[in-house]
Amino acid sequence: MLMIKSDIFIVKSLLSGIKNVNKSYHKPVLYNLNLESELKAFEALLTSNKNHLKIANSLGNQLIELYLTRHPQCQFSKSERVEWLEDWKRKNDIYSYGTWVYYPWSDIISHILPAKEFIELRTSRNKYKIDEEEQASLGQKTVGIIGLSVGQSVALTMAIERIFGTLRIADFDHLDLSNLNRIRSGLSNISIPKTILVAREIAEIDPYLKLELYNEGITKENIADFIGSGDSKLDLLVEECDSLDIKILARAEARKQGVAVLMDTSDRGMLDIERFDLEPDRPIMHGMVSDDAAANMNSWSPKERLAMVMEMVGVEQISSRLKASLLEVEQSIKTWPQLASSVALGGAITTITARRILLQEPIASGRHYVDVDEILNTPSNQKNDTTISFKPAALSFETCEAIVDDLKKSKATEAIILDKESIEDIVLQACWAPSGGNVQPWKWIYKNGILSLFHDVHYSYSFLDFKNRGSLIGLGAALENVVQRAVYRGYKAEIEILAKDFDDRFIAQIQFFANEDRRRNEFLDLGADLNLRLTNRMKSKGLKPIDEELKSKIFLHLEGSDFAVKWLEGEKLKKMAQIVGAVERQRILDPWGHKDFIAEARWTIDEAESTCNGVDLRTLYLNESDLVGFKLIKDAEAITHLRNWDKGKALIKMSIDSLENSSALALVYTNNHSAESVLNGGRIVERLWVYLNKMGLAYQPVSPATFMFARLGIDDPSSSPYLVKELSKLRREYLDLLELPESVNDLFLARLFYAKEPTIKSLRKPLEKVFKIMR
Repeated sequence: MLMIKSDIFIVKSLLSGIKNVNKSYHKPVLYNLNLESELKAFEALLTSNKNHLKIANSLGNQLIELYLTRHPQCQFSKSERVEWLEDWKRKNDIYSYGTWVYYPWSDIISHILPAKEFIELRTSRNKYKIDEEEQASLGQKTVGIIGLSVGQSVALTMAIERIFGTLRIADFDHLDLSNLNRIRSGLSNISIPKTILVAREIAEIDPYLKLELYNEGITKENIADFIGSGDSKLDLLVEECDSLDIKILARAEARKQGVAVLMDTSDRGMLDIERFDLEPDRPIMHGMVSDDAAANMNSWSPKERLAMVMEMVGVEQISSRLKASLLEVEQSIKTWPQLASSVALGGAITTITARRILLQEPIASGRHYVDVDEILNTPSNQKNDTTISFKPAALSFETCEAIVDDLKKSKATEAIILDKESIEDIVLQACWAPSGGNVQPWKWIYKNGILSLFHDVHYSYSFLDFKNRGSLIGLGAALENVVQRAVYRGYKAEIEILAKDFDDRFIAQIQFFANEDRRRNEFLDLGADLNLRLTNRMKSKGLKPIDEELKSKIFLHLEGSDFAVKWLEGEKLKKMAQIVGAVERQRILDPWGHKDFIAEARWTIDEAESTCNGVDLRTLYLNESDLVGFKLIKDAEAITHLRNWDKGKALIKMSIDSLENSSALALVYTNNHSAESVLNGGRIVERLWVYLNKMGLAYQPVSPATFMFARLGIDDPSSSPYLVKELSKLRREYLDLLELPESVNDLFLARLFYAKEPTIKSLRKPLEKVFKIMR
């Protein structure tokens, strides 16, 4: 070990005496030895650096190839080539012919043909995809490239094809090791500015091309100079930077000067074309960014900027793997991924388009995709870890009536037959009850003075509604509203529960009587306040604790019943947020769970108003970045990737953020596991929900955890072993935190907090869709 340390010390000392790689040289030095000044300068170079210089003298080869290119029918043998070159040398001084090119970053000297002959030979194999006249025209063009990741591929491809004479490149960044997954370069170039590297590589391909470097990148101060004007104006701009500000700034200046803009995203072969040269009034980014927004972009928040970038690249059109990867940014990866193959494809697509624009071919503005995976028809890798069954057919009013008639139940003697206005009002208020995903799984008929409630499984059949538990809670809430509204109208509603099993469709019958009991009870006299109940998904105004007196009132109201409430606050709330978030992740990663999650969302106002069900995304009060996240997880194949990679921790954070922004979590639970108990639990949930809203508390269900835990301990072929394993672990943590036994029937979990009332409320189906008076 001591010997190794000693040797390392020696190595360290030796390294300290060696020069570092030069990071600034990017221009080759060209010498024409027929000019005396350049001849002397070349002699000085050779004299002062002869111990370091390396010569690459291939001029003879170039001369032979030029001759054969000009005489395509000529077939030289190897010896004839040598003989031809020797004959040429007898007539010409090979050392003073052409150009000597010194590359100071590598200390290599190359001997090449004069400019005209060099260009002729180097582009000879472009013919006739590019003819001579076109090649000459392209050689007069000036192209600008901002951003040198994808831009590096574009720059080199354009240079190789020689579709410009002058290239302006801008990037403030240097090469990192992680860039070498997509940028063609060497390890010795790490930490060298990307502009320098691109300039060097192009110079080594063609030293006669002119390069202009903006090593500091693009700024407000230099954008006008970069785009140019008059004779210095770019003929085309390729924008490949990450900065939203620079994207907009560059387009604004390009539009002002009438310069076309191309952008490739290196995902799905997306190419964006904006012909500001033909359309001087064309809106920036196809109208995605208004002129007013562009003028005020300094005031945009980081989340607004993220949303705009996603809008510009087309968040819903990007590949499934990129969507999944974006959800992992700042979770398991540092930044969004790019592949060398995609970057190379982008270089090719952009160069083809640029050439056609520069040759004044009729290329229109627009967005195009050259999606190789789609072309190859790559099959989806999605596999179901749960069984997605077909939902039952919808329940008709006629079927409900036939079931009621088969029961042959008569109205009680004292029961009152309500008039049309009264029964419609009571059922209308009943339908304002909550239901999972706002599916409203109820069907009501009123016949012979008896109101019958049915469960229409067609609307509620879902991953979360295991054993119809969620639906029974919603149907119980609807029954509670019937009772409360009846009291408000001066009646007493008596309920006969008919559902003895979780799969029963005929839930209950209700008859109405005169209300002789006029005693007031703040929990049982809520019929005028049912419209106050709503789900509030907003942020809390401040984590004000729940009033202890309020908790005591709830405790006393439930005392003696089968139901109780467990409160979680402070650190316990934060721990529960982690558990609930982890369960929500499992739900979204599951194919069936994800399908339902997306299906219940109403993405537009028109969609919400036309269906009158589901969750209107406006009620989620998502900020710009949250909405981007929702759009990313909309893609089932992206979710499949996250599941296969065992990623998606960002899905936990989406839940945690709102849960931790709560005064308390409240769990309604019982020790009874019957269907009737769950139904009555729904009544308790609704009663407390209305009461708490009336007391000024905001209320949001976070009950998917309780519904998913219900799958445990029961033979459930629809759940994957992985899902069961994860849920079992989370269930143990959950019960330990609640200090409740395994046997508990945890019915409904909600977050409580203080916040202003939402301005948007979930809609309900028209009454005639769910209720009918039968004669």
